[in-house]
Amino acid sequence: MHPDEIAVAPATVRALLAGQASRWAGLDPHRVEQAGTDFHLFRLGTDIVVRLPRHPAADAQMARDALLLPRLGPLVPLETPEFLFLGQPGADFPFRWSIQRWIEGEDALRHPEPIACGGELARFIAALREVDPVLAGPPHGNRGVPLAERDAELRSALEQISELPRDSVLDLWERALRAAPPERLAVVHADLHPGNLLVRDGRLTAVIDWGLVTQGDPAVDLMCAWAVLDRGDRAAFRAILAPDEDEWLRGMGWALAFALPIIPYYRESDPAFAALARRTVERLLAV
Repeated sequence: MHPDEIAVAPATVRALLAGQASRWAGLDPHRVEQAGTDFHLFRLGTDIVVRLPRHPAADAQMARDALLLPRLGPLVPLETPEFLFLGQPGADFPFRWSIQRWIEGEDALRHPEPIACGGELARFIAALREVDPVLAGPPHGNRGVPLAERDAELRSALEQISELPRDSVLDLWERALRAAPPERLAVVHADLHPGNLLVRDGRLTAVIDWGLVTQGDPAVDLMCAWAVLDRGDRAAFRAILAPDEDEWLRGMGWALAFALPIIPYYRESDPAFAALARRTVERLLAV
């Protein structure tokens, strides 16, 4: 999936547990096949999961997960992962790794039916916006920067995409760049797409993968309006959060900045993720 990806076998997980987390060493690890793009997942029994970065950038995400989830998870109205242990490199594995409580559910990317969750997502985002941004540390990563700093990456990705109308995409992008900047920063999850949302009994129940959380433009989390929601649910979401026109337009820009690089990068290695990104752009252009 990544050119610098590290393969992990169950034997490696057993060695890491034996050397650093003997409490769980007697449990046999079983690989989770649909585990996302950044981490290998191995179940331990029924309620524990081991997460191991696939590539170097995910190691930094792991560290932010461990630091910020205990601070932020209790403050939001949906389930979040519970950290149990942060492991260090060892047993020929070069990155930090973690043990978390397993959350039952199916990620919304692979859920067979669309879920209406505009209200739940809006209330989740609203709760994060109430948090003192200092708890998230200084702005971090490419979703903690001004939108204009994503310009070169977006244009480069668009040059590699033939199936979308280039002029229409650029027109929307340039309108987003002209929107007034945010008056203040907020805590943003920064990765609210269907693969990071868990569904149980047809309802959104949990938000996972907090490794990109940062202080940033509040509009960053509006990307889910197009990555997750259909038109009707999007209207309910917008009514609850009540962003002004500039924030909504920046949210469209952040949705483009999320989606466009994914399409060429994951076209072959994760077609479902690339299809999600294309669908996100199509929803943006249909507004």
